[in-house]
Parts: sequence; structure tokens; C-alpha cells
Amino acid sequence: MIRLEVTLENIANEASELIRAFYPKQVVDISPVPQQTEYDMKMTCVWDGISWSTSLICGEVTICQTKHVGEMLCDEDEILYKRRVKGALKETVYYALKEHTGRSLPYGMLTGVRPLAISGRLLEECSYDETIDRLIAEYDISNEKAHLLATTSMVQTEYKPNDDDVSLYIHVPFCTTRCNYCSFPSELVDKVKPHLDSYMEALAKETQFITDNAKGNFEAMYVGGGTPTALPHDNFERLCEICLDAKTKKNISEFTLEAGRPDTIDEAKLKMMRSAGVTRISINPQTMNDATLERIGRKHTSEDIIKTFELARKIGFDNINMDLIVGLSGESTADVKRSIDRVLELEPEGITVHVLALKHASVLNRDGVDIFGSMDGIEELIASEYKELEGRGYIPYYLYRQKYMLGGLENVGFAKKGMGCRYNIRMMDNLSTCWAAGAGSISKRCYLKDTRIERAANPKNAVDYINGLDECLKKKLEIMD
Repeated sequence: MIRLEVTLENIANEASELIRAFYPKQVVDISPVPQQTEYDMKMTCVWDGISWSTSLICGEVTICQTKHVGEMLCDEDEILYKRRVKGALKETVYYALKEHTGRSLPYGMLTGVRPLAISGRLLEECSYDETIDRLIAEYDISNEKAHLLATTSMVQTEYKPNDDDVSLYIHVPFCTTRCNYCSFPSELVDKVKPHLDSYMEALAKETQFITDNAKGNFEAMYVGGGTPTALPHDNFERLCEICLDAKTKKNISEFTLEAGRPDTIDEAKLKMMRSAGVTRISINPQTMNDATLERIGRKHTSEDIIKTFELARKIGFDNINMDLIVGLSGESTADVKRSIDRVLELEPEGITVHVLALKHASVLNRDGVDIFGSMDGIEELIASEYKELEGRGYIPYYLYRQKYMLGGLENVGFAKKGMGCRYNIRMMDNLSTCWAAGAGSISKRCYLKDTRIERAANPKNAVDYINGLDECLKKKLEIMD
């Protein structure tokens, strides 16, 4: 266990996340009263009003780092000043840990979900090469990741939104089985069957409420889960009707539906999607290794994935994304390479590479599985596979990070030129409003003029959502213009 003490209130988590990045297996104690007297390491961060002084004590080793911040500048508001204070804290913590461990992290001192916010901001101020230099110099990001961030941010300039662009998300939080790595608030479809008709009608009412009341240009719609295609045929048909109504009413050009698992997809459902105006689907194998599919809780084979992909092509889908996860239980480097090679043979328009993250609500975490002791050389593997993808014409167009990821890495969406998903980009920035319908969904209202974001969350449980729909609509109305 590691003890962390930070004298400035409500900021300790910033330092804690960095410590966990260096020591993912350790528990960091930031409680007001220490839980025990014996710790593997102790770190103390003292703020004197203008500077940070951080000390790391481990056995007989003591390392100190300081960073002067100064007073608030005349052209600086409180938000910007707090950002500088937090950044300085993270810098002292990071360099103390770097000195102690003798290693750096791929993303240096960055711990947030959206590193593209920083590279995007730098690109507005300076050139591509200068952006890379500043990412390395100011945040200690590796050369490889600095290039990845700058490249992805540059690609995103082609998808820049207008001020009035908004998106619509429709959530179907049901699956046939639960994968061992998953933490999404989804329910098994067999258990909620008695409530599915009511759920679809609540979803229809909420979606119509959004399209009737929300202002702006609806540029993209995304149906996710869970596994939307896990719905029985009659409920799935109702879902497609709901989506077609929204797409037609708001003239939505980009419409993605997560087709998810091949064992939930058939020709009838694919034809329903086409009739509903779906322009992009995501068939997500996660791996093309049958033994791994069984181990993680999937009820299909890699051959099922190929057959489903070919069927989707036959029916006319010309923008298909496929998700892969690196670091799944029991997988080797060779397994990962084999999966990516088999997916590349299918030539989908998009390939999203996820690195496994240990989620609090996942079966992996519940069972105490040590994901961090697996797959040595993951950084080299990821770098090699990214190079392979780019060599095949796939361009990184969106990127985000999560807590407790293997190797401190990232999730990256690659796509053929012009085939990136606008919705994915919008969800990872804090500039675009997204209205969401369904249990467990969260609407995000962005007020660009005063850089403010308001959120309205729906109940996670399907029955609670159905019974509380009126309250959900009320909360949305409060943040609509």
C-alpha cells in the first residue's frame, strides 16, 4: 500500500492516478486518517500558496521535487489557474516517481481520458512538428505517442463540427451473456424479456421528446449497448422504426448501429438495419481466437464473425468497423497478431484497437485477476500493429484512454480516409452536445459561449428507467434552450 497526503483539498486524486499508473497493483491510501502505520511508500505533497513541494519516501530513499506556480496571472481566470496548479502537482509527482522507478510512462504525466484535447489545443497554436516537440518537452510523452496524438488531432480537423451540430445516442443495455472484461451497465436479455415491450415504448417516447424539443443540426446518430442486436426480432424491428423516425425527422446523415456479436445477427436483422437507413455498423470480434472467445464469455466462433461480415457485405453495408481488444485473458502476442491479420483480410472500413483496462465492475476485477502481469512487450506489439494498420491505409481518427489500462496505453479508432465516425469524435471532445435516450444513458449539453457542460443521467436499471421516464424528460428539458 502507498500512502499519499496532499495539503490542498480536492486534488489528491490527480496525484493518485499517476501513482497507480506507475504501480497498477498497489492500493493508494488518500484517506484523511491513515489506514495503517506501515506503507510500502509514502508521498507528501505540500502547497504553500505559490509552490508545490513533493517528497517520496521508500525505505531509506527520499526523493524531493518542487514546482513554482506563482500567483494568478492578470489574463487568467480561476479555472485556468487551477489547471496550472493541478498540472504543477502532477509534474512533481511524476518526476519523483520517474526518478524512483527509473522509467517513464508512454503518456508521461497525462492521466485524463482525452489527451487529444491537449494536442488539439497545441495544433491551434503552432505547427505539427512544434506540437510534437511541446508534447514531449512539457508532458514527457514518448516520441511515438506524441506523433500519434498530433496525427489524430490533425485528422480530426477534417471533422470539425459547426457550433450548432448535435448528436443523438440511443442505448440498448442488453446482452446475451456478460463478457468478463465488461463494466457497462447492461442486463441479460433473457431476464428482462417481460419488460422489453415497455422499454421500447419508453425509448420511443424519450427519442421523440428529444427530436421534438432539442435544437441544432443533428449530424449523427449512434445506437449502442450492450448489444442492440440481442433484442428479439419484434423488439429489434421496433428499435429500427424509432431510429428511422428520428433519422427522417432530423435528416441525420451518419447513422451507426453496433451489430456487436455475430450470434445475435441474421439476415432479417441486417435487412431491417438497411431499411432503417443505417450507414455504418460495428461487428466486434474482440479476438479471432476461438479459445479466447469461450474464455471471455462469448457464444460464437471466429468463423461466425467472418460469415456475419460477409453477409453484411452481401446485403450492402459499405462502412463496417471491427473492434479488437489487446490483452484479453490468456492471449499471447501471437494470438493478437493472428486476430489483426484475419480482420485485415476482411478489409473493413474501420478497425478500433482497444487495450484491456481493469474495470471496477467487471468479472475480472471481481475475481481478482491480475491483468497487469500478462503480455510482456505490449508497447512494442501495439506499435507494430499500428504501423501495419497505417501501411494498409488505415488512419487514426479518434483516441481515448481509461484508468488502469495495460501498459498505460490507449484505445484508437482507425479508418480508411473519409470513413471515420463523427459520433465517436464528438463523444471524446467537450465541444459537442449529445442527447441520449435509454436506460443508463447520459445526455451531455455543451454551452460553448461559457465553456460549461451540463449532464442529465438516466437510471441504469431498465425497470427504473421505464418507471422514471417522466423525470428523465424533465431533467433533459431543464438543460435545453
